[in-house]
Amino acid sequence: WLRGFVDRIRTRKQVLCDEVLVDGKTLLVSGMPGREVDRYYLIESTPLEGVIALKGKLRNNLVLFGVFSLALSLIVGFMLAGQFLRPIGDLSEGVRAIQEGRFQHRIGLTMTDELGQLSTSFNSTMERLEELSVAHTVQESLFPVGALVHGCWEVYGRSVTATELGGDYYDYFALDDTYLIVLIGDVAGHGTASALLMAMAKAVITVETKKDPHPVQVMEAINSMIFSAMRKKRMMTFFYGLLNINTGEMIYSNAGHNSPFLLTEKGEFIELTSSGYPLGTRKAAKFVEKSVVMGPNDRLWIYTDGIAETHDPAGEPLGYEGMRRLFHGATGKDSNDCCQAVFDGCVKFRENHPQDDDMTVILIRPKPSVV
Repeated sequence: WLRGFVDRIRTRKQVLCDEVLVDGKTLLVSGMPGREVDRYYLIESTPLEGVIALKGKLRNNLVLFGVFSLALSLIVGFMLAGQFLRPIGDLSEGVRAIQEGRFQHRIGLTMTDELGQLSTSFNSTMERLEELSVAHTVQESLFPVGALVHGCWEVYGRSVTATELGGDYYDYFALDDTYLIVLIGDVAGHGTASALLMAMAKAVITVETKKDPHPVQVMEAINSMIFSAMRKKRMMTFFYGLLNINTGEMIYSNAGHNSPFLLTEKGEFIELTSSGYPLGTRKAAKFVEKSVVMGPNDRLWIYTDGIAETHDPAGEPLGYEGMRRLFHGATGKDSNDCCQAVFDGCVKFRENHPQDDDMTVILIRPKPSVV
């Protein structure tokens, strides 16, 4: 066997290994040709039992090392979980709070690293969202709920905001058995300041209309309030109408707002033009009153500029002609359907793209049962 083993080494000229049984023991034999002494060969034999024992010892050491590495990884993992995963979990809970509208939720600040800075920014955002939520609630409380039927007339308005907090304001209410008041405004900008201005304007209107409901007197009071109560200059276009439900005569005044359109029974549009500076731009602004008599089958459309400024994907605005077409074709069983038809027409014109500005319309028409 040894002679054959050496012959294989000499022929292959490489290291060879083999097993051989000697006196009942298995040996692991390895051999290699000499380099400097090329006529000699180096051969070593080792009992296989020793190699197997060494292999088992090495395996046991590897198992122990693996267990130690796993334990160390778990310990480090728990440490990282306490340092990173818990704050991330808090942020995830904060995101769920936003989705559920729980803007009072706050994240506890326990670190000063990047995650701590992120928590600080998150809490600031939540405070802003809570502020907007309160302002939105206040703003919604300013708008009338449903239609107003007074005498033989019906008034209905609706506003669709482009953001969470819009800048359009509208209201209508019965003053007494003879008159009803309708008003609409567009505050420059959005946010809590705009909502606050609307609330203050409504308070002034509530008080002043009990003294003298004529448009000029009320608009001068609102204008004076803006200059005396608002630290930062605020501008609001405003239209105020006082309708006599018995005669159909409306006395109105306009402070820079879009002119309403009276759609007569014959299908003609009459623009209720009136000049005046927007509220909050001139401290001693003068306003004028005009009047129009509505026929028994006429309709009066009052609106904000978001309707006419609706544009298609190419940037082409709907314009006043397109808006009048919407007003003319807006039909339905009640005023809500008519106003909805106008909004649907705007959505169709912009091909379901998001709106850029608030849109508000008010429709005054004869009560359906009277028509």
